[in-house]
Amino acid sequence: MMVAGRGVLIDYWSYAQRHNKLYDPNTTHAISLSELIACAKEQGTEFRFGDILMVRSGWIDNYNHLDQNARDSLAQISPYKQVYVGVEVSEEMVDFLHDNYFAAVAGDAPSFESWPTPYDWHLHSFLLPRWGCPIGEMWNLEQLAEACQRHNRYHFFFVSSPSNVSGELAHQVVMGPD
Repeated sequence: MMVAGRGVLIDYWSYAQRHNKLYDPNTTHAISLSELIACAKEQGTEFRFGDILMVRSGWIDNYNHLDQNARDSLAQISPYKQVYVGVEVSEEMVDFLHDNYFAAVAGDAPSFESWPTPYDWHLHSFLLPRWGCPIGEMWNLEQLAEACQRHNRYHFFFVSSPSNVSGELAHQVVMGPD
């Protein structure tokens, strides 16, 4: 399945730094709906039906600046104890995502939504099975953010086409060697 359309970047990482809202991207930092909207407004970004929403939380930028010991430490955290920055999990965020009819959403962290969630539900259960909205995670949005800042424009034409990788190789790529 190819995805093509109008992409919009919410550069929350830069916004947070400009507004002295410093946080560690390797924590359960929830990007609130009000912050997401304020960032979009400051960027001059208006949402349109069918947009592909991308949120730069700073996870990749932070990871790129870690030394090898810090990276190794992150890799040793049990999957059940991992914590991530991402958009907040709330009824308001569900309504926002639904009412804007995003064609897809993506972020630069291992989870689009902050993790773990404070509830027994998560945004994935709305986006994927209920609305058919693809979710991208761990996208390197660094060069895109630089281009958006340079041009002072945070919307662009976006195309994504999945790689055609065979089953065994896909397992090795996704899961790593046994």
